[in-house]
Amino acid sequence: MKRCSRCQTEKPFDSFAKDRKAKDGHSSRCKQCMREATRERDQRQAIGPIEAEPTIEAPTLSHNQAINRMTRNPDRVCDACFFADRPQEAIEC
Repeated sequence: MKRCSRCQTEKPFDSFAKDRKAKDGHSSRCKQCMREATRERDQRQAIGPIEAEPTIEAPTLSHNQAINRMTRNPDRVCDACFFADRPQEAIEC
């Protein structure tokens, strides 16, 4: 007989899964408690973790590099200005 660590009831060794790492060769939780824990975990994972809103990473180019690229491509908005939420005309380099 062995006591389940979750439900605290005495059950025969047949009610516990085999576990080579345990001293007595059986899991600390009974098979029924393991099933319930697995169901609970699966339900939590089905809902999924709460995700934070995606963050905008800072531009990898320096401000001057972005300005140079913008002058070569006039239709493109400067990364620094785009991420700073300010108009292109407000930049003074």
